[in-house]
Amino acid sequence: MKKSLCVLVTIVAMILCFATVTFAQDVLIEKQIKNISFKNDKNGKAFAKVIISGTATLNGVTYSKDIFASAFDSDVVTTLKSYKKGQTLKAIVSEGQYNGNASYTILKVI
Repeated sequence: MKKSLCVLVTIVAMILCFATVTFAQDVLIEKQIKNISFKNDKNGKAFAKVIISGTATLNGVTYSKDIFASAFDSDVVTTLKSYKKGQTLKAIVSEGQYNGNASYTILKVI
């Protein structure tokens, strides 16, 4: 009993040591829209899915990378309906991570 409790405590401590928390921060972006679509969630509320072009650098090599952005606020979704593929999106977004990749939640279109 005592040994299994010690092992359990050790495992929990290891998990807590290696777990990292990513905090979202608000940033201003100005990027080209590669794709934009509008859908309704299961409750019928409209949301927007936008794929924008971005860049990343790995070992000194810079390459292009698509970044997923979503908008859930009805005013933002309405504003985004006037945007098309190829236009530049200037917006305030909350930057976060999803499955290790950068993702944005669009807070306001400028």
